[in-house]
Amino acid sequence: MGIKIKIANWLLNSKLGSVTRKKKVFNIDSAKTVGILWEYDQKESFDRIEKELKSKGIKTLGLCYFESRKAIIPENVNGFSQNWRKSLSGRNLTY
Repeated sequence: MGIKIKIANWLLNSKLGSVTRKKKVFNIDSAKTVGILWEYDQKESFDRIEKELKSKGIKTLGLCYFESRKAIIPENVNGFSQNWRKSLSGRNLTY
């Protein structure tokens, strides 16, 4: 490990003690927004949960997790800009 990395780690660790996390607990009845982390092969389940939450007036934000490092995001998965999709075109990627 280089000296720069050691100094950076020391600085981060020294500031770590001053960071405090404010914990809050929300029930589904009192939530206004919900973040959902889902795996790519669970799209149908995610869609059902998202539909149910939206029917109750809760805003949802989904984040798709894909285990592989290389992936093509299909058009039916929202949240990726067209520019990002275009940057992947022509590459040898699998999903």
